Amino acid sequence: MMVHMSASTPPAPPRIAGFGYVRPLGSGGFADVYQYEQDLPRRIVAVKVLRNRILEQRDRSDFDAEADTMARLSNHPSIVAMYQAGVSTDGYPYLTMEYCPG
Repeated sequence: MMVHMSASTPPAPPRIAGFGYVRPLGSGGFADVYQYEQDLPRRIVAVKVLRNRILEQRDRSDFDAEADTMARLSNHPSIVAMYQAGVSTDGYPYLTMEYCPG
């Protein structure tokens, strides 16, 4: 998937409506993963935040297609469940997933 996004790293974990930041979990080439607590239903989740903002409609379409694919695959017993996808209040796309410690 080609994505045309700006290369800017969020200065801090993004604010996501309905979720409270807990701590960082890790980072990779294109994203950072944080632990958040979801408000309702109350549960601990892992949130993968892409490091680049979505700037164009095509970027949003690509992100939505990836989220849909991940949601379909998350029924597999060896793949974590994906709960939600969206864009944070400061413009970073994110995926909310099952938190599997260890």
